[in-house]
Amino acid sequence: MDSRLRNPPFFNSLLAYLLVAKYCDHLPFYRLQQIFKTRHRVQIDRTTMCHWMKRCSELLYILYEALRLELLSGNYIQVDETAVKLLDPDTKGKAKQSYFWVITRPGEGVLYWFGPGRGSEVASELLDGFSGKLQTDGYEVYESLAKRNEDLVHFGCWAHARRKFVESLESGGADAAWYVAEIQRLYRIEARCDEAVMNAEARAEVRGLKGAPVLARIKVRLELDRGSGRILPSSPLGKAMSYTLNRWPSLERYAGEGNGEVRIDNNPVENAIRPSAIGKKNWLFIGHPKAGQRSAIIYTMIEECRLHQVDPLAYLTDVLPRIMDHSSHRIAELLPRQWAEANRGEK
Repeated sequence: MDSRLRNPPFFNSLLAYLLVAKYCDHLPFYRLQQIFKTRHRVQIDRTTMCHWMKRCSELLYILYEALRLELLSGNYIQVDETAVKLLDPDTKGKAKQSYFWVITRPGEGVLYWFGPGRGSEVASELLDGFSGKLQTDGYEVYESLAKRNEDLVHFGCWAHARRKFVESLESGGADAAWYVAEIQRLYRIEARCDEAVMNAEARAEVRGLKGAPVLARIKVRLELDRGSGRILPSSPLGKAMSYTLNRWPSLERYAGEGNGEVRIDNNPVENAIRPSAIGKKNWLFIGHPKAGQRSAIIYTMIEECRLHQVDPLAYLTDVLPRIMDHSSHRIAELLPRQWAEANRGEK
């Protein structure tokens, strides 16, 4: 490990600042180089910053791996992915599509992972070792993976279904409006559970009493409308109906007994992806596959801080110089949530 990571506090503060500036504030290195030069009269070359970030990601990897194992050891996660351009090292100047995949257990943890593609082999590698409840959007790779793996139970996302009905309102008229209104009933039930701060058992009971009848009405209406011939399958409403019916078992499953911890939709993991989507508008592409995974490690630490309302600059400044000397058996103590709890306890 780079000996400079053990240098005086100002250097650790500089490293933390660069990590936050690049991966939280989304400033590309060429702009940071200009800022240091014009505002502070300090010359720090972009290649030097890249080298420092590489060494930081190597240092943070032990925390990243501890978090990954912690998330996969649970029985409920959400997964989503977002495209990012990767410069092909074998073809000069040519970019290809790669992906940041994101795992989250809502409210508890979030982890980025870089994959070269979006196929089932990548999803299988990402979820290796996980068994339990898997919630995703309607991407067929997740559905087929759950069908092949008896250890996975797939849950759908009502936000995606609702979005399709909302998009059909203009052409679908009263029919589309009925579906949107009924889905909103499901969301109001969830909102009331949130307001009452219900635990998983209480939420499951409310869903069974209040949500199940709404789901039953939606299912009956879907089947009647599809069989009536009134709605063209190729219309926006017809497509929304087909999307929902084709995924019905996974969409209604959240309201089943024992699933109170499962969310009605996949929005938490989509929210966790959003910062990288903002960032890639500034840095445009990943320069190398290894750089992609290094970025995933750092994004994970930044987003863990955001999730647990931790100042990432204070966290990284404190934790970076401590990782090497910390017991490997207690390394999870340095993750953002545990770090925040420890610091609150000291005050």
